[in-house]
Amino acid sequence: MRTAIEVVNNGNEVVSLLSMRIIILDANDEVIAETNEWAATPFAADHEWRGLLMPGARRRFISHHYRSTLDDLDINGLQTEVEITDIRIWNGETETGVANN
Repeated sequence: MRTAIEVVNNGNEVVSLLSMRIIILDANDEVIAETNEWAATPFAADHEWRGLLMPGARRRFISHHYRSTLDDLDINGLQTEVEITDIRIWNGETETGVANN
């Protein structure tokens, strides 16, 4: 299974980290798949390191959900929920919410 995700930075600051938990629910509101995705990372590289999300930027990507079998799955009642698990904003000197050492 896969879910298309679109994230837009409507703010004036750079998003340096954005993590989200994505779950797929069946028609009975049962969790059938779960994954964690990074919509923004401090730098861009292979393997889902998507890089900074600049002001005004739109980012689209696919989240893959794995399940041992899809034979008994009724796709008509599926729903997706997204929970932001971490977000960090770059202010030019330090990331907001990150302690300086």
